[in-house]
Amino acid sequence: MNIIVLSVSRKVQLIKSIMDVCRASSRKLYCADASDESPALYFADDFVITPKINSNNLLTYLLNYCKRNNITFILPTSDHDLIFLTNVREELLNNDITVLMSDSSTINNCISKFKFSEICNNNNIPTPYIYSSLNDIKYPCVGKLNVSQASKGVFYINTHEDLEILLKKYDFSELIFQKYIDSQEYTIDSFYGKNGKLVCAVPRKRLRVIDGESIISETAYVPELIDLADQLSSIFNFFGHVTIQAFFDGKKISVIEINPRFGGASNLSFNAGLKSPEWILHLINKKDDLIHVNNIKYNLKMLRYSQDFFYEM
Repeated sequence: MNIIVLSVSRKVQLIKSIMDVCRASSRKLYCADASDESPALYFADDFVITPKINSNNLLTYLLNYCKRNNITFILPTSDHDLIFLTNVREELLNNDITVLMSDSSTINNCISKFKFSEICNNNNIPTPYIYSSLNDIKYPCVGKLNVSQASKGVFYINTHEDLEILLKKYDFSELIFQKYIDSQEYTIDSFYGKNGKLVCAVPRKRLRVIDGESIISETAYVPELIDLADQLSSIFNFFGHVTIQAFFDGKKISVIEINPRFGGASNLSFNAGLKSPEWILHLINKKDDLIHVNNIKYNLKMLRYSQDFFYEM
């Protein structure tokens, strides 16, 4: 009945939060990553260095490790995890291992920028305007590969020369080009419980972003964004913690993407009252009645910083 978290990388605060609730429920928490230089590994009960995500023997390795350590739940934390696990989810379940993530079709539809844009368009969810041809593009604009995470695969294009350089690397059909929006960007940390219903959503302003991750964030009461998180639950089959990214200028919302997993700065929302690590344990213990939302702390600001960690080989 133990839990393993994949691709932990530098997600130390997330692992600490999950460790706290695991101790309270007498579960052991294991961490996994392909690199032994991932600091979050060293904050769990135990850890394992796995084959790389594209390795042919990753599934066999995970199955054997989980069986040896009585691990029955896997929690993914990266898009690469999500893609891998959608393909092996059934085999894991046949071995009594449950993946703690949204419905597989939801994962695929959110990971693919092309599919996601199409679904939003069909359901009247506002997204940044898409340029369908080279002749339509106005600068500045944003180009995205079909599968991108954080700042990887996202390109800010200021001039036609920038576009020409990009198209030497990629074909036009490999990218989605959208209008550049210069308004406040938000992440909406959301938790979905039984039957995919929204339990709680906490918008946070992304005040300073480096390499796609917010290093300064502040929670904000924005009813329109909370309503958006609820509205999206009727389109996608969510489970657990989901991060929704959108622009909002006080009047108009533009949804950028949905990540059906924890975000790099989700610890802010945990501290504000969105108790996702605790609630996910309630769900797997089938104690949904213990999920209670108390007052959310708005205008709570988080400043992220690096901390040194030492260990001997």
